[in-house]
Amino acid sequence: MLKPLNTLARAIQSRSGGIPAPGAYLYRLVACRVLKRFHRVVAEELSKTVSHGPVLDVGCGTASLIRELAHLTKPPQGFVGLDLSIAMARIALEEVRREGLGAWIDIVVGDAHALPLRSQSVEIVVSTGTLHHLSKPSRFFKECARVAKKVCRVYEFSHDVPREELIETSRMLSVPPPILRIISTLHGIPRREFIEGSIAQQLKLLNLKFKTFFRGPITVLEIVA
Repeated sequence: MLKPLNTLARAIQSRSGGIPAPGAYLYRLVACRVLKRFHRVVAEELSKTVSHGPVLDVGCGTASLIRELAHLTKPPQGFVGLDLSIAMARIALEEVRREGLGAWIDIVVGDAHALPLRSQSVEIVVSTGTLHHLSKPSRFFKECARVAKKVCRVYEFSHDVPREELIETSRMLSVPPPILRIISTLHGIPRREFIEGSIAQQLKLLNLKFKTFFRGPITVLEIVA
């Protein structure tokens, strides 16, 4: 049941482009509350890697991740949040200004398949829950390798994990296991795709250096620039 549901959800989301205004505001009210702890965990991890910046967050949504990261690090060259949705970018800018982070964070409207940045212009590229929205993941991977000086980290939820792993992560994120399983199904890519499926195959065809880590339903893809 979960496999066809995930396939359908990915097909719809990869064709929809940026989130329109109604969906963007709903995301702000509902999804951000669920993902806040997740973004905090990712920010704490990235803060150990960032040295001088800038950091690019692709598919930044409300800029939750880089706002968390800015509070932890504030590197001299700052942060850039990029999103295809104009409505979402406006929300992100509102949140950035509300927290007094305008001097550290820039918000840009742009496409992950063709990043509007110079080659090797950012220290780190990161994305959380964006990959399943992309119709051409290979283009995004190439763009990540092009603009990043150090590394690109892609975080995705995966529903095809053992229950014990799901429970452990649910405790860390303070999200009930059934809700986490639903999130991973509707907004994620199966773990198997990173092991031997289309994602792994595309990365190998591009001859990119990459590693994949599995933390329960959180899959981390690291592309070394």
